[in-house]
Amino acid sequence: MRTTELTVATLGPGGVGGLIGALARDGQRVMHPAREETAAVLSGDGLHIESTRYGDFTAAVQTDTQLREPVDAVFVTVEQTVLEEALDRVPAEALGDAIVVPLLNGLEHLAVLRERYPSAKAVAGTIRVEATRTAPGRIVHGGSYTNLELAAPIAELPTSSGTPAAA
Repeated sequence: MRTTELTVATLGPGGVGGLIGALARDGQRVMHPAREETAAVLSGDGLHIESTRYGDFTAAVQTDTQLREPVDAVFVTVEQTVLEEALDRVPAEALGDAIVVPLLNGLEHLAVLRERYPSAKAVAGTIRVEATRTAPGRIVHGGSYTNLELAAPIAELPTSSGTPAAA
């Protein structure tokens, strides 16, 4: 049983990342490495969520322009076109051996993340959600669902013999 709170980061606090970060407010510490403009808004105003499922609320968040301390997990939720730039906000030495979950279209991101963060555990993830960032720090969750699924890391997947596969 875990006795300490989980520390999670969302890289890209837009529709998906902002919603994940705001929902993780009970019992977890959430950090949002973001561009300077977005970090300033989040620091001052928090994340405002309008949701048909979770209600309307504001979540106070921790933010900075760069991840400066270890986390247990990071959700990568930026747009593909700014992925490389965004990853500069999460230095490998700060990330350590955290779990890294890209919630982006496609699978090619896993190779990029595993190369950039060799000590981390990058795992595939999918999310089904209807969420939109209407302005920095403002998220509208219009659907009644939020389904997040993660794959097991390669080293933990069983082979046909029933033993874990080599990483």
